[in-house]
Amino acid sequence: MTTLKLVELGYAGDVDLPLVCRIINRAQKSLKAKVGTSVATIGEPDISGIAYTRASIFSLLPDRVESEILIGVTHAPLSGNLFSMTTPVGEIVPSLHGSYELCELSGRTLEEYIAQSALSEFLQIRFCQSSEGHTWADLVHDEVRGCLFDFVPHKPDKVHKLRRGWLDPQCRAKLINAGVADDEVPAAEAVIRAIQRPTLVGSFLDGIKRPGFGILLGGLAGGGLVNLVTTAITNAFSATILVSLGVIAVASVALVLGNWIQAMRAARARIRR
Repeated sequence: MTTLKLVELGYAGDVDLPLVCRIINRAQKSLKAKVGTSVATIGEPDISGIAYTRASIFSLLPDRVESEILIGVTHAPLSGNLFSMTTPVGEIVPSLHGSYELCELSGRTLEEYIAQSALSEFLQIRFCQSSEGHTWADLVHDEVRGCLFDFVPHKPDKVHKLRRGWLDPQCRAKLINAGVADDEVPAAEAVIRAIQRPTLVGSFLDGIKRPGFGILLGGLAGGGLVNLVTTAITNAFSATILVSLGVIAVASVALVLGNWIQAMRAARARIRR
């Protein structure tokens, strides 16, 4: 089993690395994510005090065990304004610099952002390791498909990639044909699908931002509250009031569940497109 070890490299904002590990581990059984010892001090950026070069940022990583993929999560900006960097031996540095706006626009949490970015880079490393002579340029593409291997220098394209997050058939075939382990590609895809899958709470919070859903739910909640207040004032519980409250409760639950199911269907449709 391949281990993905996440370490905080300097200041990593408010990202929850144990949660990143749970996102990865719950979705599949072929990759094991865990948190390693953080690197507290990373010094000053070596490009005009603004960004870190590839050499400087990777020199700060702790020693890596051969069977591990080492992932240094940092808030530090990287040279070239890159979202992440990798080395062929199995080291990844995703940067949170500028990620807050990307997450807000794409509807992803910081933890989902790190998980998706790490898995994209992990598959890229495996592709290069599995076939001699292949580089990352043989896998990424300029065409924006929402694929993990879209080359996205522009923010709107990055948002689209985070929102859709899939592995298109052409890129999947390249990975398989290059000899990437049979279980690692499906494992990465399982994590991406889990990130795509709306939660009940998340779909509810998204739903109340929409006028139609909010008005319906507010009307049901208001009706229930009026019934309860009226009953409390008159001290007159009746079968009619109980039935009314039951109908309101059932309708509210049905509305919330219906919204969640709709969100699930939309997520599956995005993956199929």
